[in-house]
Amino acid sequence: MRSTEIIYQVNENLTNILNQINRKLTVNTDIMEMSKQIDSQLEELMTQIEIKK
Repeated sequence: MRSTEIIYQVNENLTNILNQINRKLTVNTDIMEMSKQIDSQLEELMTQIEIKK
């Protein structure tokens, strides 16, 4: 392989790795957001349960 081909291949590999990391980060962010929403809904539910007592 010539050096330009090696550079191209390394660049492509790094791009693929970064894309995978970004997808994982997006999933983690979505999970964190869902978790916050669930916490908020649980708090609201607990408040309503207290009110009904």
